[in-house]
Amino acid sequence: MKNLLKWSVLLLFFTSTAFSHAAEIYVDINASGSNDGQSWTNAFTDLQDALAVAGNGDEIWVSNGVYKPTTTTDRDISFNIPDGVELYGGFAGGETNRADRDWQTNASIISGAIGSQVDVTDNTKRLILINNADDVVIAGFKIQRAYNESFETISVYNSSNVRFRQCDIRINYSDGYAFYFQFSAVEFKDCLFRDNDSFAAVMSAANETELSILNCTFAQNSGFNLIWSSGDASDVSLLNSIVAENTFSGNIITSGNSSQAQNCIITSPNLGFSSTTNINSDDPLFEDPATNNFRLLSGSPAIGFGNTSFTSQGLDLAHEFRISGADVDAGCYERDVATRWYVDEDASGLDNGTSWTNAFNDLQDALAVAEAGDQVWVAEGEYFVSGTDNEFNELVIGNDVSMFGGFEADETARNQRNWELHETVVNGELGDPADDSDNTQVMIRFVGGTNVSVVDGFTFENAHSDLAPNFISNGATCGYRNCKFLNNGFPSYLISMASGSTATMDNCLIANNFNTTGTGVLFSAANDAQVEVINTTIADNDGLALASTAGSFPTFHVENSILWGHNFNFLMSGLGLSIRNSISDDEVFTGVDENVVHLDPLFVGGGDYSLQVGSPAIGLGENAEVFSPLDLAFNTRVQNAGVDAGAYESPFTLAGCTDMTACNYNPNADTDDGSCTGPCAPACPGDFNNDGFINASDLLVLLAVFNTNCGVAYCDGDMNGDTSVDTTDLLAFLSVFGTACE
Repeated sequence: MKNLLKWSVLLLFFTSTAFSHAAEIYVDINASGSNDGQSWTNAFTDLQDALAVAGNGDEIWVSNGVYKPTTTTDRDISFNIPDGVELYGGFAGGETNRADRDWQTNASIISGAIGSQVDVTDNTKRLILINNADDVVIAGFKIQRAYNESFETISVYNSSNVRFRQCDIRINYSDGYAFYFQFSAVEFKDCLFRDNDSFAAVMSAANETELSILNCTFAQNSGFNLIWSSGDASDVSLLNSIVAENTFSGNIITSGNSSQAQNCIITSPNLGFSSTTNINSDDPLFEDPATNNFRLLSGSPAIGFGNTSFTSQGLDLAHEFRISGADVDAGCYERDVATRWYVDEDASGLDNGTSWTNAFNDLQDALAVAEAGDQVWVAEGEYFVSGTDNEFNELVIGNDVSMFGGFEADETARNQRNWELHETVVNGELGDPADDSDNTQVMIRFVGGTNVSVVDGFTFENAHSDLAPNFISNGATCGYRNCKFLNNGFPSYLISMASGSTATMDNCLIANNFNTTGTGVLFSAANDAQVEVINTTIADNDGLALASTAGSFPTFHVENSILWGHNFNFLMSGLGLSIRNSISDDEVFTGVDENVVHLDPLFVGGGDYSLQVGSPAIGLGENAEVFSPLDLAFNTRVQNAGVDAGAYESPFTLAGCTDMTACNYNPNADTDDGSCTGPCAPACPGDFNNDGFINASDLLVLLAVFNTNCGVAYCDGDMNGDTSVDTTDLLAFLSVFGTACE
């Protein structure tokens, strides 16, 4: 009877949770509504209440304020993070998009100061516990003031894919290890560790733990080591980080296992890593450590010292954009080293580009003075390639010069812009509006160079050429991000990448462009040019093909994109062609293709290329290939289990079959569309708990439902699919008992 009750309860639990939908749960210590967590108005005022109702896939959005594990003085109460739950701090309260939060301005603080404000020994012992919980995210918090005279202040056990992002972890004390990880995979990125004190090590990676530390700063911590790695097969990586002004009596790391440090500033001479690459021991030149300001001064050796391949475009601990220069900085803060030139068609100041007030009115003036490393910030409005009617003028982007649109003209940081709200248009229209033939021919020309030049946040429209491509790279390393290419007339190519070019196009829309010669293609990659198109929508264009390559070793790769509504003779031709995780209306392709779907992407229509409910593009993409945290409409990437294909991330859930017993069950689907077929026989009959083995645990499941009729074929215990669990099923189960699934 006890077993029957036990397994009945477990079955009820899994049945009630397997089909729950991911949700945002709101927490605001100052909320005064119904305290149910369903909105900012009715937000929970206690973070523990949100954790109590959160399930796999839920996000907990936490407003600014101080959150403690308990309102009592019980030091043993922790914040226990459930499986698959993501916690995000930095909200002001009222946001509808996760991308709108700002953890630098809105401090969401997890604090252990539950007792006397002058006595730290009565603080919470362990602030955060993650145990048997995979896919956990904790991002945008200050985690502080735990005091544990016995064990650790943050613990992760038996958990994988645990990620800490943009966290300020400070003023915690442990008589053992301050932060302890066992049988787990844990990653810290863009985090600051300061003023943490431990008797042993600040961190411990034990027993098959994978600990990855990326772009973090460790300062003013004390202990025997920074990291202690022990047990079998643990692996520690310290990348693009700074370790300075700490007090350690031993090595930075004590490890009997694999450990590596790469592209780090480490001032201690005693390292202890099994492998080191590109380590600098110079003073990182913090701005003001005495006031806990660990940003970088001009001239810091950490500027550009990181390896950009380890990271991606994102935001640092100060909510500033990575990457400012040619290479990412080491540590949790990125220093903006670029000279800025401002452009605003409505500015009425000195017209010298030195501020928004004195901004250039003409985009050409800014590009004329910009040098390598400079940035051109362009306010919303409409700009022309030239103030004259010369159709042969071009916008020439020099080596390591980047141009950013989407500003309102009062921003002081690049992450404050919004290219959707403040559209910045470059219009090729010149002369007679009714005559396209006199329009600008070449809009953008990147000139050669190995440092990256970027154009980001613009709409390019109405170029018209019978001679040269509209957008050209002359051997440059360049990129287009968050851009629209609309209604441009092109001859042989719309976008041409000459030999030596390395180009990336990310989060872009290419639509309604037309060929003026009848033989043109949208993209060209010549000789050794390397082109990658990511999360881009290419739709309703006219031409011979999407792309052609020529020469010795070109590559043209399409990832997470949509190619639809064309009348191409063929998709692509040449060498080095590949397309993955994308939608295409052309099934004839001679290159490498993987996970390419030939179904209507279901655009909203009427010039709107965002996705309708049920679009096959939803969740089609590969998350590992996502470069930007925002889409072309300034919405958050990723909103469902997988990133959407194309330039626009859908807020809709993925429709499909959610019945796990069905033949066409889709594990990524959030909404059932009625398409389920089956049920189907399980892949491993008898493995009712899906652990890969047929053993006593599965027998208990069968016995708990023995001599019942579940009404569904192949339910737990039903080996032959007749919906009943009886002696026939028991005999069939015993015939495979003790075996493992293949």
